[in-house]
Amino acid sequence: MELGVTEGYTEDDYNKFKETALVSATSYSTNAKEGCENEFAMFVETEPHLYLPNLTQYITFEKGENKNTIHISAGEVLATLKEQIKSIEIYYNPSTTEIADDLEGAKILSYCYTKRGVIYESTKIYPFGENSIFLKVPMVNSVCYFTYGNIHKPALLGMFGAILGYKGYGYEITDFPEYYEKLKDVKISIVPNSENGYFNKKFQQFNNSVGYASQEQGGNLIVKEQWLEGPSWTIYIMLNNDESQKLANMIIHNQCVYIPYLGKNDHPATIEKAEYVEVKNVDAENLTIQSLSLSEALDFDQDEMDFKYEEYLPLTLNLETNHHELKKFILTNAPVEEAFTEIYEDGEKHITFY
Repeated sequence: MELGVTEGYTEDDYNKFKETALVSATSYSTNAKEGCENEFAMFVETEPHLYLPNLTQYITFEKGENKNTIHISAGEVLATLKEQIKSIEIYYNPSTTEIADDLEGAKILSYCYTKRGVIYESTKIYPFGENSIFLKVPMVNSVCYFTYGNIHKPALLGMFGAILGYKGYGYEITDFPEYYEKLKDVKISIVPNSENGYFNKKFQQFNNSVGYASQEQGGNLIVKEQWLEGPSWTIYIMLNNDESQKLANMIIHNQCVYIPYLGKNDHPATIEKAEYVEVKNVDAENLTIQSLSLSEALDFDQDEMDFKYEEYLPLTLNLETNHHELKKFILTNAPVEEAFTEIYEDGEKHITFY
């Protein structure tokens, strides 16, 4: 058997090791490990030539009545090597454990340790606004600002870019902003958690008295915006490329680089109940579709239609202008007569991706 030459221990190998180490005790089901759970992990990434001493001598465990405490006293020894240390990451279970450390610049991440199932074709998440959401319709810029009736793909990609830490419009761009360039090929499906796809809307009026709002004249700019009230969606992310896999890993582990918002920073997003789900391709005929779908991708039986929600929503960005390009989306209870796209089923809902 010829072994050949490898590239050695790669960054991808390290990431796979880290991902496995974080769940291995919880996931490894044997009689000997019954009741053993992952509680704590610490990763120190260094320059290639640096070798650290065994850090376990600087870590102690203290059992508490409600929560246990892990004490880390390696700050002094690591501080002497800080020029050669790239990062320090500490993962712990906040429901059972507290961290007491003397480390400078460590990234401490609360982590939900669960048994990791097989990664299937899709990740399902539930983003919603605690109170409201504003997704500005750009065609109207006077008197009042209107909102789209549902979240759309470019808005979700912006939220996903924040989760992954990608750059947006505040940085110099050539073609597209970094988040869109990297995430535009991620396939998603949007299921409104509302009656017939509609959410209540209300107008919110407030004053903006900062100087630039009145061209330094000392007046108030009265802003009138239309908001969606208490919206909620089930979002499916197809795991079809590396970016979608990275995104799913961040969401499943309740992590983000920047805070995700729903349209603007008045409306922080709440993402909950993230899980991996298996979806399968099914025959579309006579099925009802629970997701917003491209109108051009499906023909429905008009005679069986009790309701129909239709709206032109942003789908892509235009390369020349970076403006949204709109497509007509539809949601109805009518069965499908003919489909020009693939239909998927997760055991509960029938959905389309785009």
